[in-house]
Amino acid sequence: MADMTGRTLGKYRLIERLGRGGMAEVYRAYQPRLERDVAVKVMLGYLAEDEKFVGRFEREAKAVAALHHPHIVQIYDSDVEDDVYYMVMEYIGGETLKARLKRLNAERKRMSLDDVARIFRALCDALDYAHAQGCIHRDIKPANVMFDGERLVLTDFGIASIVGGTRYTASGAMVGTPAYMSPEQGQGDPGDVRSDVYSLGIILYEMVTGRLPYDADTPLAIVLKHLNEPLPPPSQVRADVPLTVERVILKALAKSPDDRYQSAGALAEALEAAVESAEVPAEALPPLREPRVAAAPPAPVAEPAPPRRQMLWALVGVAALAVVALAVAALLILPDRGGEAEPTVSPTKAASSTDAVAHYEAGVVAFHEEGDYETALREFTQAIEADPEFAEAYYQRGIVYAEDDQPIAAEADLSQAIALQPDLVEAYYERGYLYLYDLDRAEDALADYTAAIELNSEFVEAYVDRARCYLWYGDDHEQALADLDHALELDPDLAEAWGLRGEVYFWREEYDLARPGLTRAVELDPEDTWAWAMLGSSHYWMGEYEEAIASYDEALQLEPGELDLYYHRAFASFEMGNLDAVLEDLNKVLLLEPEHSGAYYGRGRLHAAAGRYEEAIADFTEVMKDKEQEYEWPYFPEDSPYLDRALAYQALGRTEEALADLDMLIEEAPYWHLPYYYRGLIYKELGQTEAASADFRALWENAPDEEWQRKAEGELEALQ
Repeated sequence: MADMTGRTLGKYRLIERLGRGGMAEVYRAYQPRLERDVAVKVMLGYLAEDEKFVGRFEREAKAVAALHHPHIVQIYDSDVEDDVYYMVMEYIGGETLKARLKRLNAERKRMSLDDVARIFRALCDALDYAHAQGCIHRDIKPANVMFDGERLVLTDFGIASIVGGTRYTASGAMVGTPAYMSPEQGQGDPGDVRSDVYSLGIILYEMVTGRLPYDADTPLAIVLKHLNEPLPPPSQVRADVPLTVERVILKALAKSPDDRYQSAGALAEALEAAVESAEVPAEALPPLREPRVAAAPPAPVAEPAPPRRQMLWALVGVAALAVVALAVAALLILPDRGGEAEPTVSPTKAASSTDAVAHYEAGVVAFHEEGDYETALREFTQAIEADPEFAEAYYQRGIVYAEDDQPIAAEADLSQAIALQPDLVEAYYERGYLYLYDLDRAEDALADYTAAIELNSEFVEAYVDRARCYLWYGDDHEQALADLDHALELDPDLAEAWGLRGEVYFWREEYDLARPGLTRAVELDPEDTWAWAMLGSSHYWMGEYEEAIASYDEALQLEPGELDLYYHRAFASFEMGNLDAVLEDLNKVLLLEPEHSGAYYGRGRLHAAAGRYEEAIADFTEVMKDKEQEYEWPYFPEDSPYLDRALAYQALGRTEEALADLDMLIEEAPYWHLPYYYRGLIYKELGQTEAASADFRALWENAPDEEWQRKAEGELEALQ
């Protein structure tokens, strides 16, 4: 549809086009008689030819015009002129909630919980009112929430339908926005009040954490995550989310409608109570980074193994043995000061009895020299029984528990050691290590590493691990770099710090700055598989595919059984056009992990591109056996094995099987444009003009951009 700016529709002069949606364009217009600006929603001319769309448009205008609420945009009028259908509504000139959240993130701020609760009260009041009138919104998202000064206004009830009335769009396509769509909408169910509650829950999650709970490369993948993936708890994204608020979000986003709040008002009340009882610092916090979703290629391999405790623990053990020796000497040679005076021990408060010292020394030898956990635990326990205030015995027993994969017991002992001896710097470090790597308590880890650094400003390992906290959980890259720079001042040849410094820049997507640190890391420690893999991925993103392959080769020399390295090397080989090498690496992945869906998917795409359609069909079928996998293969625009298998079937002339896969896709994801396109082409080839026309119309409605709309229009014209 051509831009209608400057045209007059009825009583309204169109001044500027504000936007375009799936079924209408919106203009700012002027109504001279009342001397006011209005918004005019104009039905796209192409759709005006369809009686079903026209009827739906007219019903929506009447339904929404009947809604009168201070937080719902007011509909003034609806009419038709020269086959142009339009409705007129209140013009809101302020920013959207989407724009406000984007601005706050850019400023590294967040909205206060009080503001969140205030906004939600207005939103929920509006929806409670609309629901009582039988009107479900079905497309609640920040872009449809606007601010008129201090007044909040919910807009675009244009996709809503009256409960009990007709629930369709053209071609039966589902209404809604995948990122905010309820699981039932994703399954093709129009949903009820509780579907709107779910969408509110997504907005609440985004306002509190700074990001959406689910993200993916395609709308279909996002909907599947809403259906199948557990919700990432908000506190894993932002450690400071109050438990009371998190509970409200989790309930609002329950997969089953029966488990959610049963009304918008109930959600608002629960949120207000949660905020009132929560204690959250008011200062602005930087937004956490997005999770590391695999692209091309994903972050290499897995996270690096935590730094080995054993070296630090061995040093502590040696120091402790020296303390024990001094303590024993003191017990043996210090003169009796008379009466029942307590024996004098060293200033480190190592022990107050020879039995405690003896058991402690035996425990240190058993653990640090012999690796005998059972004996070490027994000896340290006997040392504690002999002297319940023996801090270093608690500390050493905590280390053994940690190494023996008993993190809860380890935390208890390390905490007791700190309580008895608050200056025991190593205990803070080791407890921080537990919090970071074993107990998923990053905020507590940060506090312990900071305490260790305050006690010992030259504690290199504490700087490095605190940098990990800032990088992995706080998204504070500047602070992470500051800690790593400090560590490198203390130890310029610390490979771990150089590697982590490169990782910081990698996640900032500053790959040219990532490479020097990673290069220095592998120079200092040529056996660091993680650093080689990160270096390979940095080269990849810089377009240096030959260097990427060389780095992955080095990593594979060290870890020949690491399937992800083969997978990532395949990416680089693809970019160099070496498809034989790609196929070889994908085959190695499948040899190591016979159910690796990504490798099957990538290999299937290669077979299809080479015309080996039978082999491609076999691989795509393997992918479908594992419903939990994602089929990321970054060289192709879509990630549906059903679509790819349908195209392979059609290439072999197996039309019925191709149509069966496309029918399934359209039933499961009626908003995805590509299945309509390819099914329409098949119907066109079969001479089934009516069916092809319906699919190309559906393609137009669900088109992601104007280019696809033009493609649909071209196909429709060709059918005439």
